[in-house]
Amino acid sequence: MYKSTHAEWIFEKRSNILEQLPGMVLLFKLSDGAILFANFSLLTKLGLPKTDFKTLNANEIFEESFFAHIRSEEVRTSLLEKSSNFGKLIVRGQQIVLECTASVRLLLHEELEYAVVEMIDTFNVEKISNESMDDIDYKGMLKHVQQLQQFGFWTKNIGNPTMFWSNEMYSIMDCESKSDNISFQDWLQMVEPDDRAFVEEQFSLLKKGELKDSEIIFKLVTPIGSLKWLEMKMMFNESVSGEKKITGIVADITASYIEQEFRNLLTKLGTDFIDISLDSIEQSINDMLGQVGSVLHVDRVYIFQFDEEHILMNNTFEWCAEGISIQKENLQNVPIDLYRGMLHQNSVGDIIHIPDINSLKRNVEMFGHLSAQQIQSFVLVPIKLEDKIVGIVGLDSVRVKRIFTFKEIELMQVLSEIIGNTLQRKSHVEKIQEQDRDFKNLFDTMAQGVVYQDAHGKIIQANEAALNLLGLTRNQLLGKDSMDTEWSAIDSEFHVLPGDQHPAMIALKTGKPVYNVEMGVYHPLKKQHVWILISAMPEFKNGDTKPFRVFATFQDITQSKKDAIQLAMNEQRLRSIIETQTSYIIRTNLTGSYTYWNKTFEEDFSYVKKLNDENKEAVLASICDYHHQRTIETVHSCLSEPGKVVQVELDKPDDHGNIRTTLWEFVCLTDDKGNPTEMQCVGIDVTEQRRATKKLEESEARFKDIFNKNMSPMCLLDPETGRYIDVNPAFERFYGFTKEQLANMFIWDINVSNTKEEIFGFLNAILSGKIKTLDLKHRNASGEVKEIYASFASIISEGRQIVHEIVIDVTERNQYFRTVELQNKALQDIAWTQSHIVRAPLARLMGIVDQLKELKPDEIEDWIKLIESSAHELDMIIQTITNKAQDIKNNKLRN
Repeated sequence: MYKSTHAEWIFEKRSNILEQLPGMVLLFKLSDGAILFANFSLLTKLGLPKTDFKTLNANEIFEESFFAHIRSEEVRTSLLEKSSNFGKLIVRGQQIVLECTASVRLLLHEELEYAVVEMIDTFNVEKISNESMDDIDYKGMLKHVQQLQQFGFWTKNIGNPTMFWSNEMYSIMDCESKSDNISFQDWLQMVEPDDRAFVEEQFSLLKKGELKDSEIIFKLVTPIGSLKWLEMKMMFNESVSGEKKITGIVADITASYIEQEFRNLLTKLGTDFIDISLDSIEQSINDMLGQVGSVLHVDRVYIFQFDEEHILMNNTFEWCAEGISIQKENLQNVPIDLYRGMLHQNSVGDIIHIPDINSLKRNVEMFGHLSAQQIQSFVLVPIKLEDKIVGIVGLDSVRVKRIFTFKEIELMQVLSEIIGNTLQRKSHVEKIQEQDRDFKNLFDTMAQGVVYQDAHGKIIQANEAALNLLGLTRNQLLGKDSMDTEWSAIDSEFHVLPGDQHPAMIALKTGKPVYNVEMGVYHPLKKQHVWILISAMPEFKNGDTKPFRVFATFQDITQSKKDAIQLAMNEQRLRSIIETQTSYIIRTNLTGSYTYWNKTFEEDFSYVKKLNDENKEAVLASICDYHHQRTIETVHSCLSEPGKVVQVELDKPDDHGNIRTTLWEFVCLTDDKGNPTEMQCVGIDVTEQRRATKKLEESEARFKDIFNKNMSPMCLLDPETGRYIDVNPAFERFYGFTKEQLANMFIWDINVSNTKEEIFGFLNAILSGKIKTLDLKHRNASGEVKEIYASFASIISEGRQIVHEIVIDVTERNQYFRTVELQNKALQDIAWTQSHIVRAPLARLMGIVDQLKELKPDEIEDWIKLIESSAHELDMIIQTITNKAQDIKNNKLRN
């Protein structure tokens, strides 16, 4: 049934468009026949008063049988649903009686019924052709035909090249001047070449008398360049005097032809755009605009999309006919107010129809904007999503002024819906792809291990962290299942853990999540067990009760079992995966009772069945008291705007008494009369998401706290620029620079041991995991050079890799090691001296002593001199060794 908004179009906003209809339109009350609206065509043809027609009554215009028919219960009910055609209808004016075909529809407005009747005069062409032209009131007939706005009349004497045109023929042919010297051949040249031979052939057959009449449809280009579709009936007549004539009645069917072609195109587009891929959306929209432009014979078709945040609109798509200038590049960042400023001029609702831009001359800025594009006429139709205007689709006529018909504008609204749905789908798909990219980045870079297992427990996907934690390659891991004995899994008590007791297998078997299970698995590279904390989440398809796969997340807690402090540091780097839940679907009546719920809802809230049986307000009873008012306000909002989706978050106790946070979308359903009947609600459990968000915030706060309070100097580096992102207070104290100074410094500003190119090489190697520690020399704020041992790690922050550095001062340690090395070298020299140099004079002395035993007294003096020399040499060597030993004792050795 048509609602009041449709009637308001007729009463208030659409009269200017109804005036353009070729037929006669009358709107009146069904109860008493009081006339509310009559278009110009009706008033003209029936000779009705143009100012006080409302004083007339529809009973005076139509036969009583017509009213009796449409007021009957069966017909009246049918007409409220759809229009109905009447074969013949007698219409009376002041002095004219017409026989018409009519389309009748009833509208309901403010509980009153109104009839809209659209009539077309049935002009009996055959009657003219069967009578002698001499017996016809020729001038009267022409006058009558001219009153029929959509028909033109011409006649031509055979043997005379000149045609006689009625005034309406000049109008159809877009000719302003009237001439009696129009030749048939001149007119024939206006017919499109493809149709010209056929039209000329039909005329020739009539001329020869081989045909009495001929009905044809053809295309014609008027002198101003307009393409028109014409329907023409030509008749051969011979008067009593023997004068032979050919008479033609021409109907301009361009509007109806274009309308049908446009309707067919929209039907095709509506089908084509259902499954269109994202990659081809933009090209398909451009192609669609071209097809629309060709069918409607306009010069430009374009789309503007609104940027409400910046109050601008941009020309995102444009098609131009051949020879028409392209404007897309010139129409970016156009103020939306330019569109809104035209709404009060020649607009119907949010639709703007300007047949002649000269009507906008008073608005100099707007007129100049349109004139610069050479526009003569245009129409703008809003693109809406959920009752919000997100853009406009427009048609420009540049070469001629043009009035767009009501039907064309109505079909343009259908086009805007197709465009709106397509742009919305494009936006949704792009967001989904962006989310997929974000998920993949998270999946690939997160510190937690993640594996997916199919319904049989086989691993089908794993991230890099999982491979590293388990010590396996991707080929080794994929295809492996929980039953594989190579896991050598043990539980938290070091008991053997069978494969069917692994968390993933339990989740697959029970269909329920398994959280935070501690287990040990054998690491083939480390050749020992590593400990992981694992959770498993089953996933379902289409409401199935049996999971089709399970995903498990786990983290290495080996160190945490050895060292609680290390565990706290590791926990800062963890991230939770938001758990997906199957949607709840419920319906309620307007008294607050459930009328339907799905299995997923019943699994968590089965107690509502009992509430429903006992309590008329079971819905409120299943919601925590502190959210009752929120629920009532949401329902009232839906009732005020049926069909509008309203989102609300509610806390609900489940079957176990736990409070679940749920996110719902409420919408009010109506009957065919628009009356609210039910509330439909679709919800999901977001309890874990809310908890995960809170834990993430707490984890980030703990990381920041430990970073700032740690006694070791720490910093975060940008590997792309070499700048310091952040430093802790210990780093400031160690180097003597403030955080503000370091924010404007690069790592090579304090590194004195490497070049800028070498440093970037180190940073790239750190990101790839090839370098984890370096020995470096850094200069502090006072210019002192420190020897440091730097430990590096690559971490993810705000979606990108950065470098975390811990600095240890090893200046004194290295100095100590160098001193020890020098002492060792000195001791080695002493040992060599003792073993080589000291032994030489000592050996000589021993040899001399042996010789003295065999010498005579007079030979002894020379040997005594030798003994004295060797003893002196031995004394000097011993003194040197003594001095070196004293230097080692006093730490006087240097490099």
